[in-house]
Amino acid sequence: MAVALSGGEVDWHLAYHLVEFGDGDESGLPTPRQVGHAWLSAGVSCVLLESAEDIGRVRFVFESWDERPPELDETEWPLQEEITLDLPTGVLGLESPTLGGIPDVLDVGGPGRFRTRVAWREIGIILDSDEPEAFALVQLWPGTAD
Repeated sequence: MAVALSGGEVDWHLAYHLVEFGDGDESGLPTPRQVGHAWLSAGVSCVLLESAEDIGRVRFVFESWDERPPELDETEWPLQEEITLDLPTGVLGLESPTLGGIPDVLDVGGPGRFRTRVAWREIGIILDSDEPEAFALVQLWPGTAD
């Protein structure tokens, strides 16, 4: 049975519908629309997410697992993708264009290749509220491409 090793939660802001997480700098990662995907573009060590709406706040939940975690409920997480990331340091950061970033939102325990499940759901724009308008779940576990 899979065991969650570490995790963290952070509220962050999108800029121009975009937010990126990853290990290191992959400048020039194409937007999801440029690669023909509705909301996700993956590089070697970074992922760029694009929201459908011009939302402000996203609550990110980052989780590190010892092996593949249980499947997610598709009604709760309607957008899901699984990819492989090569993490040179094992520390994920979060960044939005023009807003800067947070360099260390999750430490997965060292460098390596990780299977990564990214899930996304938008709630919609909520005026005059401190609540997030979208949620992102990022789960990582050791592994190689299937």
